[in-house]
Amino acid sequence: MARMGLDKELRTLATTVASELAEAEEGLTLTEQAVRSCRAVEERFEASAATSYAAAQAALVAGDEDGARAHLVERSAVNQRLAEAKLQTVDAEARVERMRISLDALAQRAAQVETLMGRAVSGALESRAVSVDDDPLLRKFRDLEGK
Repeated sequence: MARMGLDKELRTLATTVASELAEAEEGLTLTEQAVRSCRAVEERFEASAATSYAAAQAALVAGDEDGARAHLVERSAVNQRLAEAKLQTVDAEARVERMRISLDALAQRAAQVETLMGRAVSGALESRAVSVDDDPLLRKFRDLEGK
């Protein structure tokens, strides 16, 4: 690698950036899964609240006011948990957005490192290429012409 112009520092930087990028992508995937999980919890709470309300209506139609009241109290508790779940979802969505911004920054950094590596390799290849002045065959030809 050193012959190609890639010194140890540049290789270490490339490895570090690649590792950080992979970790960030994995973290983003996990955080997106957390958002989906939060939304699923919300849906369950919404369904539970709807079930409690329907049970309260049925109890009221049946003349069971105490039963209807109990179902409405249950619905109220479920709605509180639903509100908490919605806050957790909003927080998780904000984390996803922050992670996407960080991931974009890391991707840009990776592109910069890739550019640096390309420059280093092309610089090394250019310096190793035999220049016209150093070409032994041309030098011998010039020497023969000069005689």
